[in-house]
Amino acid sequence: MPDDNDDVDEANEFELWKIRELKRIKRDREERAEKDKERAEIERRRKLTDAEREYENKMLGSDSTEKVDKRKYSFMQKYYHKGSFYQDNEDPIFKRDFNVAVGEDLWDKSTLP
Repeated sequence: MPDDNDDVDEANEFELWKIRELKRIKRDREERAEKDKERAEIERRRKLTDAEREYENKMLGSDSTEKVDKRKYSFMQKYYHKGSFYQDNEDPIFKRDFNVAVGEDLWDKSTLP
């Protein structure tokens, strides 16, 4: 609902507006500086050699060589989700691979018609 009160202190309202405007200008300046910093980092990374970039990725922990390879499913194998509960438990039963074939998935399905 708009404020239709005519006895507003205009000097006080102007000071409040000035503060809001200065905060907006400061926020815009910080966002612009952050974007410039990100662009400079991208340019620096582009100028690196492959060996330097690989070393830096390893130091940052974004190296893809340390990823665990996922097991490939056999034909028509059932998928079992390990769930979202008890993931912080150190019990070995929660650390096992849920993608291994079990039960009827162990049969050789290549002999089927």
